[in-house]
Amino acid sequence: MTGQSSILSAILMGIVSVDLFCRAWMGLMTLIATAVLRHRDEIARQEALARMHRGVLSLLFCGGLLAVVFHLYSNVYGLGTSPGECLAYLLAATVRMVVFLKDVSHRVDRMLRPGGPDQH
Repeated sequence: MTGQSSILSAILMGIVSVDLFCRAWMGLMTLIATAVLRHRDEIARQEALARMHRGVLSLLFCGGLLAVVFHLYSNVYGLGTSPGECLAYLLAATVRMVVFLKDVSHRVDRMLRPGGPDQH
């Protein structure tokens, strides 16, 4: 791969990997929030099961896809080893993480509402 395409790949990998991690993490947070709401008897059993189903699917799918993407990126294609690629990855991942962290408290607050995480 040329220098420019490997830098572009590192930028894309930085964005995609953080996005997948955040989605998997929010799946885990959904499971925890659902357990808390169910323990408090604030949601019905059916709603709790539906929420847990979404959380588990998100956690497993995004976490598994993250592992596959990293395997392809580093082991199959051999990318992510040069200092330029590492810096590009770090910068892109940092920007994506900042965007996620700006909104995470509102997302968790919505998860803890009995009406559902999709309710505003």
